[in-house]
Amino acid sequence: MARKKTKPLKGGDGASVAKAIAVLRAFVDGQSAWGVRELANALGQPGSSVHRLLQILRKDRLVEWDPDNQKYSSGMELFRWSSILNRRFKLAEVARPIMADLSATLGESCWLGLYDANEQAHAYVAEVLADRPFNYAAPLGQYEALANSAAGLAIMAFVGEEDRNKRERPGVVSAEMRRIRSDSYALRQSTDEDAPVTIAAPIFSVRNVPIGSLTLAVPPHRCPADKVREFGTAIASAAERLSRLIGSQVVGAAGTGTWHQGVNAVANLIHREVPDIGSTIASRGGDGALRDLQAGNGGYCFAVAESLGAAYRGKPPFDKPHRRLRAMFSLFPLYLHIAVKRESPIQSFIDLKRARISAGDRDFSTARVAIELLQLAGLAANAKVAQRRMVFLDYAEAHREFIETKLEAVMSLTGLDDSSYRNLARRADIRLLSLDRALLKRFIDSHPTYEIATIPGAMYPGCQSPTQTIMVPTVMVTTADRSDEEVYEVTRAIFENRKEMASALPGFNGFEPGSIFRGINIPLHPAAERFWRKQRLIERRKAE
Repeated sequence: MARKKTKPLKGGDGASVAKAIAVLRAFVDGQSAWGVRELANALGQPGSSVHRLLQILRKDRLVEWDPDNQKYSSGMELFRWSSILNRRFKLAEVARPIMADLSATLGESCWLGLYDANEQAHAYVAEVLADRPFNYAAPLGQYEALANSAAGLAIMAFVGEEDRNKRERPGVVSAEMRRIRSDSYALRQSTDEDAPVTIAAPIFSVRNVPIGSLTLAVPPHRCPADKVREFGTAIASAAERLSRLIGSQVVGAAGTGTWHQGVNAVANLIHREVPDIGSTIASRGGDGALRDLQAGNGGYCFAVAESLGAAYRGKPPFDKPHRRLRAMFSLFPLYLHIAVKRESPIQSFIDLKRARISAGDRDFSTARVAIELLQLAGLAANAKVAQRRMVFLDYAEAHREFIETKLEAVMSLTGLDDSSYRNLARRADIRLLSLDRALLKRFIDSHPTYEIATIPGAMYPGCQSPTQTIMVPTVMVTTADRSDEEVYEVTRAIFENRKEMASALPGFNGFEPGSIFRGINIPLHPAAERFWRKQRLIERRKAE
């Protein structure tokens, strides 16, 4: 099914953008090379307008001109974008080993599809081809109505009743839906002898909502009737395994620093110690990870203790209670780092009055902390004024702009001996700003999960003096509906391997019995509570 065409716009920059998108889409969804006149005819646009857009796109290397055939084709920059986005596409990354194993075992091609609820369609986005003659390549990137493929039918069978009724053909399809739900896979045999027999099973999110499919594409002569059940059972099992992997994702790698290292370390440990579920990483920073868990887009995440309490109770910046969230344990403390360059005239927090500051993206806890500190220090009349003082950037980009002197200060809540700050200290010769006692007390009084703390001297190159700051615990979070067995095993794996974790990440040195519940002010998951009770730590928590 072809994508819906962009509606023509009248005048203005919006129309130009829409036309440029239509041109680029023609190179993706249409033919690989176009002459100006034929592309203009295909788009229903004047040739002069299309020629002008092609020249702009050519300048930025999104398209290339071939003087031999007098046509344009996709440029290197477009391929570069595609490569980067493909690498960031986590579902394909997680699915590929499962697809490769299935293809090798059965000797048939395996395709990964995505369900687009807005388009009410399905598209294949990745493939693993069989290593034998007569294999089939997937029609990658082409939208198709759900009723037109085994993959789409597999999804249709498991979407909500209301959505399914919108798509079903009367009678026959309803019966087919019941069969697919019973078998856990769909079958589509084409009358075209050159087309494959396709057998597909749905992939589910953690909330049991279909998000895509796995499909086997089998030559008709290798798919007799007595083999269909074998193929169907295999593809359903592989799709179920992939669904479990997606469901156990650790959400929130934050791009750099202690959390980035910690999420990777925890995900790898879970994958090794609890192979039945495995674990993958879904990049999401700050409070977005808690929202993802509440929505069912993952199984676990790291959270700043105060943000977790706010999310659970529906306090700002969360617009409603996130009651599915459950704590497991506190992992390691985060310390507020405020870096300026050594030669900077900024000597104290109050000197940040006219400074360009970045404290992460808007959805990061550090940004909210910085905004409140600016108000408490009298540097901003209210939150809106404080926000105008901030430059909201990802930590890695903020550090880059700081090095290039586009920012006077960078802040982040991160663990001690953060490698990104060590690198920053070497490249930009930084100092860490201390917070004065009065400012610290005003902040702590209204934020009980935070504590006054010190970053030791010589923690970073050139930063010899101790730095007085604030600290808040990082909490490992899951949801109430995660299975007791799984949460218990994940808790056990991380606690029993804490020394190994500490050797890889300095912040884990603080993950000891005395700090297991530090900063936690929401309910524990029952399985985590059972594990800690077995370790005789619940009683200690109550006694404290």
